[in-house]
Amino acid sequence: MSAARRNSRIADASPAEAGGHARMLAFEVGMLAILVAGAFLALSLLTYGGMEESGLPVRSTWTGPVGSYLAFGFYQILGHASLIVPWVMIAGSAAALATHRNAFRPLRILGGIACLISASALLHVGWAGETVERGHLAGGMAGMLVGDNMIDLFAGPGSFLILTAALAISLVVVSGMGPTTFLAVLAAAASASGRGAAAGSTRALSGLKSRIARRRGAAASGDGDASAARDPDGVCDADGVEWDDDADGDGDATVGGD
Repeated sequence: MSAARRNSRIADASPAEAGGHARMLAFEVGMLAILVAGAFLALSLLTYGGMEESGLPVRSTWTGPVGSYLAFGFYQILGHASLIVPWVMIAGSAAALATHRNAFRPLRILGGIACLISASALLHVGWAGETVERGHLAGGMAGMLVGDNMIDLFAGPGSFLILTAALAISLVVVSGMGPTTFLAVLAAAASASGRGAAAGSTRALSGLKSRIARRRGAAASGDGDASAARDPDGVCDADGVEWDDDADGDGDATVGGD
């Protein structure tokens, strides 16, 4: 259907139908805005250069000062768990545009918040509150707040176990799948990744073997050419020592170079 015919149908539609088209248009524009914002945030986080000695973020050449301060705020609050945010925004908005169904429902939003908090706290517990690359805490301030309280209550191993379970449950809520289906999908993804890694390793090994074989063949060819150059008559012993049939004319063969 052409755009002109579609616009004509919208103009001739009833108020209810026109309102439905307007809501659908607003929905698509909103999802597209979330998609673009997620891509910008992902680029800002991935190209973030850390902090200067003054404590201010290094200006990014990709996203400018806006992206630098945006990444600084996310890393400061959530640590490296902030990398989850743009991918959820991109995946959710893309799925919504493809299916015309809102993926950002209240339950999923709450699950996403729980996922971010549990992931940041898990990073804080795993890195024992140390700063990592780019000068921020691994789990940010949120991870420090939750992680330290968890350690006080359940110690390190207990906190790690509880936070891992909370992260898994929140991922199930965000995905909208049942626990059994979610585990099956994870198992299938892990199996596919393993097969892909094995296939890549096999191809790399076969390529390495072929290169070694070509180099050996080239080396052997070079040795043969060198021997032929030393012995035009092709008279050599097994060790490649050149023999002269009768260099001095006395009827005796002599070893070349003696």
